[in-house]
Amino acid sequence: MTAVLLRSAPAGREGLPADPVAVFRALSDPLRWQLLGHLCRRTEMPRAELERALGVSKTMLSYHTRALLQAGLIDVRGSARALTYAVRRDAVADLEQWLDDPRSAAASGEA
Repeated sequence: MTAVLLRSAPAGREGLPADPVAVFRALSDPLRWQLLGHLCRRTEMPRAELERALGVSKTMLSYHTRALLQAGLIDVRGSARALTYAVRRDAVADLEQWLDDPRSAAASGEA
């Protein structure tokens, strides 16, 4: 059976995540920062493997991955029983750009 992309966060202007403030807010939680670090090292990971690596329950992982998904930092694919989380490399590159030049984050957040 082929895995299907279940959810992908909406992109903002020019493919950037929609809201830099939402990205930084999502990353302000230490567990989410750690979760993103695991995904950046591996590109993608199955839910069960992330639960073990982080020492959290399905419910807690779901709560934190939802915040990263809404911020546009990760995608989720698979079935309800076998979810796989993947980092959005384009979003991480945008984050790096915002950290290098905060003016680019301010410009991205303008209406």
